[in-house]
Amino acid sequence: MDAVVTDPPYEIGFMNRGFDRTGIAFDVDLWRGILRVLKPGGHVAAFAASRTYHRLAGAIEDAGFEIRDQVDWVYASGMPHGSDAAILIDRERREDLEPTRRVCRFIRAAMDAKGLASKDLASAFDCNPRLIDHWAARDTDSQPSLPSVAQWSRLKTLLDLDDAMDGEVERLNVRKGQPSDTFKQLPVIGEHASETGGVPGERFQAHDNLIREPSDTAKPFKGWYSQLKPAHEPICLARKPLDGNLAHNLFEYGTGALHIDACRVPFRNTADEAESKGKNQHGRFGSGPRDNHVYGADKADRTDYTAEARFAPNMLFDQSTAKELDRQSGITVSRKGKPRASTKPGDGWGMTHTGAEYDDMGGASRFYPVFRYCPKASPSERPKVDGILHPTVKPVELMRWLVRLITPEGGLVLEPFAGSGTTLEACLLEHMQCTASELDPDYIKLIHARLSKPIQNELF
Repeated sequence: MDAVVTDPPYEIGFMNRGFDRTGIAFDVDLWRGILRVLKPGGHVAAFAASRTYHRLAGAIEDAGFEIRDQVDWVYASGMPHGSDAAILIDRERREDLEPTRRVCRFIRAAMDAKGLASKDLASAFDCNPRLIDHWAARDTDSQPSLPSVAQWSRLKTLLDLDDAMDGEVERLNVRKGQPSDTFKQLPVIGEHASETGGVPGERFQAHDNLIREPSDTAKPFKGWYSQLKPAHEPICLARKPLDGNLAHNLFEYGTGALHIDACRVPFRNTADEAESKGKNQHGRFGSGPRDNHVYGADKADRTDYTAEARFAPNMLFDQSTAKELDRQSGITVSRKGKPRASTKPGDGWGMTHTGAEYDDMGGASRFYPVFRYCPKASPSERPKVDGILHPTVKPVELMRWLVRLITPEGGLVLEPFAGSGTTLEACLLEHMQCTASELDPDYIKLIHARLSKPIQNELF
């Protein structure tokens, strides 16, 4: 394998999906297996969530990779997922707390009598032992909870419980997920017209779309939410250790470096190109070799900068974010440079005897790659088969950029988490080979649908 481009599970339980809570992305053995099949110097580009990136990067590093960089994919259209703290306070069924604790004490007493710990019961429910801890919470524990009626029946058998708590467990389960009695009695101050529930700054009850006045208890927390709006996703850029130095590794395996020229940022216009090249025209300005105490000496005259586009950075934008960046930075116009020539050691290097003249203008986003699609891939990039959709589809252009960055021309890419097949399509468009795996048979259908459509080989 020449490279790995992958979008593994973020392990945050996204949309309550089971695939996003297995821990596989943080499994060091998985990344050791990937290290084994990758050529020396081969790169990995792996997506992660902002709050679990450290776990992914740690697992990759512990497997034997070198962490080389972090590429940030920044976007503007992330959906706010934070919970309104005031609504949570009013909806909480505080009147059910003490009855719930009585059930928890009942379960804890039975477990203690049998000498059982939470881990001893977890296998019977195919759950994490922490869930059993909540069912058997002590009075000092902060999060008591109830088993479902079906789980309660199973628990009674395992712990030889009598029927004393059956009625209470059933009563409390019926009330699960329902707002508190206090919330239902709050004054209604408006109604949302649509069927969707909740927008930032408003208080909507999902069942009736009514806007309610916060209680006096909740008012101090109005405007407080549980988390920030997501606006970026980090990409871990790692490399398998080189065989010798970089030159030797490139000669032997063709891997180890980044294909910067394939991922440069196109100039916006002729003025933008003139600015980028003009400030580095050492040949035209007669800079000559450097001979100073800061950077040392050059052995030959330096040449002009003639790249066809700006150097690839470690930050990527969508169009909305780029527009906002330009709004904040404003349109900047370069000024005429002052003459700064010197031949004295220690004065820096000579630049020009006449002053550099540029006429470029533009916003700050011109220094970054800007992708056409918004972060949530467009409908045309989301295959659908028999009503099945993948919930976390990346834009094809973004995956193409990563494939080009770390894969030798015509190279072989590994995608361990194929999903709907975006990486496979990106490799086809970039004339790369790709070996992919996917656990869910429903997503295999999506991959077939994606790769069966006409594929348009167009980038910007």
